[in-house]
Amino acid sequence: MIASERETTITYTDDDEAVQVYTCIRRDITALKKKLSRGVVLLEEGTHLDGTAYAKFQVPMRLWSISSGIKRTVSDAEKARRRELALERGFGQKT
Repeated sequence: MIASERETTITYTDDDEAVQVYTCIRRDITALKKKLSRGVVLLEEGTHLDGTAYAKFQVPMRLWSISSGIKRTVSDAEKARRRELALERGFGQKT
């Protein structure tokens, strides 16, 4: 496929518990594969007859944001570490 034919399609409804993502864009495939450990599921992966790679993913709705894609989750330990770092740098107040 030529560049203008490669696309990423995101599909979901109000009733869905997950977002379906179909993509032929290599950087999107790579980005979504990096999030497999966070709940993203690779449903299908392959190559079209012309050699263009494609993949289908499922993203839980709780991880999805229309404005930023997959939401970032931060553990309590990471929040505490960031809070301490901010205090060391003079930001915020100690609680």
